[in-house]
Amino acid sequence: MMSIIPVFASETSVDVDSRAIKLQKSDKSFKVEVYVSSNEKFAGVELGIKCSDNISLECSSATAGSMSASPRKADGIYWTSFFESSNKMPANVTVTLQFKCPENTDYASAVIEQVNILTRDGAGVVTEKLLPNIKIVAVTSKEIAESENNGVSNADDKIITTNKKITADGADSSENTGKGSANSTVKAASSGTMQTGADNYYDISIYAGLASLSAIILCVYIKSRNKTNNDI
Repeated sequence: MMSIIPVFASETSVDVDSRAIKLQKSDKSFKVEVYVSSNEKFAGVELGIKCSDNISLECSSATAGSMSASPRKADGIYWTSFFESSNKMPANVTVTLQFKCPENTDYASAVIEQVNILTRDGAGVVTEKLLPNIKIVAVTSKEIAESENNGVSNADDKIITTNKKITADGADSSENTGKGSANSTVKAASSGTMQTGADNYYDISIYAGLASLSAIILCVYIKSRNKTNNDI
């Protein structure tokens, strides 16, 4: 029988550089920086962003992650991710989101609904799920004062963390912690995999491990063959 390994929440925070952005009538895009801070290194980060109908998430970049998945929309949410094959991501990562908007946009909004932190743990992957619910509004100069005073949600009020460990054979153990008025029942968007083009993250991690093992076996074989040849 497989034992269930308990997983405890780490202190991870999510914030942005600005929650109210001033747009000019001629602007066709705007950027937002998202700050993800953890108390330890991890293997990947994935963001889920919901946009108003008049804008789209055009591209994204990050200060870490040798592999990435460009924004992709699924079920009304844009997903983008950055990751490594092991826990090489620094504890503090900045993700830059670039949104596309039409000229003469008076009002647009984007909500960072979900952030997934993935950590390698032996043959499994631990997924820490955050629901920051951070709202960013982009408005013209006449409306920015009103937007700053209304409708900007506090990320600290609605955060749920779901930690899920996925083992090699698919078994998992989860622990949910809720804060504020958020629901305690959460539909997990990641079960050892990501929603974006990084949904093969787990496979990549396994393949990387198998590649390392194959290299070791090959090295031992070569040394053994050389020893045999020397003995002859």
